[in-house]
Amino acid sequence: MKKWLLWSVALLLILMPLQVQAAGAKEVRPIAVQGAMDMEVAYFLKQMGEYKTETFGSYNFYSGTIEGVPIVVSKTNIGMVNAASSTTLLIEKYHPKAIINQGTAGGHDPALHQFDIVVGAKAINYSWIESPHRDAGAGIDTGSWKVMPKPIEPDPELYKTAMSVADRYQHGKVVSGVIGTSDAWNKEIDRINQLHNTLGTSAEEMETASVAEVAKTFKVPFLGIRVLSNSELYGEDFAPVSSDYCSEFVIEVIKKIESGVTFSDKLQVYADGKEVVGLLGEYKSGKVMLPLRGVMESLCSKVTWDSAKKQITVVSGGKPIAVKAGETMVNQGTAWIDMDVLEDKFQLETDFLGSGVYIYQ
Repeated sequence: MKKWLLWSVALLLILMPLQVQAAGAKEVRPIAVQGAMDMEVAYFLKQMGEYKTETFGSYNFYSGTIEGVPIVVSKTNIGMVNAASSTTLLIEKYHPKAIINQGTAGGHDPALHQFDIVVGAKAINYSWIESPHRDAGAGIDTGSWKVMPKPIEPDPELYKTAMSVADRYQHGKVVSGVIGTSDAWNKEIDRINQLHNTLGTSAEEMETASVAEVAKTFKVPFLGIRVLSNSELYGEDFAPVSSDYCSEFVIEVIKKIESGVTFSDKLQVYADGKEVVGLLGEYKSGKVMLPLRGVMESLCSKVTWDSAKKQITVVSGGKPIAVKAGETMVNQGTAWIDMDVLEDKFQLETDFLGSGVYIYQ
């Protein structure tokens, strides 16, 4: 019996560091990498080795590390709607500090060939168009179509970092360019030339601009990276190996980001759907911390401090609620409270999305 107890204690001591390490890993916001197809995420999964798989609807997410860097790989599925939907889920459930949308693309720029990589200085949804009125029988003039949305630029630090490691790519050249997005696969040379000449597109694919739009909405740093898997301009047919080539380069970018880019822990607070100007929370050690007085006063509650009792009292909904010392953390005269504690104590609805904290009464 004693021997069994000793072995149990020994096993527990062995496992404890692993449990602590696993818990600690959750406290670090990952870099998110997206690919629409199995072939566009396969290389990352191989490099992670061990990873956790989660599926929501038809969207798969894989959490692990690559060379010590916390990563969540998102298989978005093909197309603009899938890209937007899966990115929203990604931001809600994994809180990435940056998103890299990557994978294969068709060539638009005559200066580029198969296996060349485009780092997106801009991403544009060229399928959102307005055409001028033409009477019946007047025909179709795609040259008169006006693309409605403006190009979306990436996070400047992510973009600069990706370009700084361009010389590490060995399968072609790495260029700065415009990634064009649409639910279309263009094989007409005149159409490809038209898009390149009017919009400056370097490559076409079906996800990047949608991801960029969602990332912009929730203020998550974003970057698009695409490899030319094929080019109608030169009769270069789709090459599946291009996915791995792109993945190799993206991993180099990720390592450089992790070692050289600092991300802000500040979180904008929104109370009952409205931005509270100047009121910021912080993401620290896996927790969302909020300034108690600022949050509750933005919700029209009264906050008082009893110096004799050393107690904070919040009058919410006409009801006084005492806040115990252990329920807050005081830093430079400000009482900070964990978002989850705030929610439970004051019966609020809270959410943490991108760089914002949303609080509702």
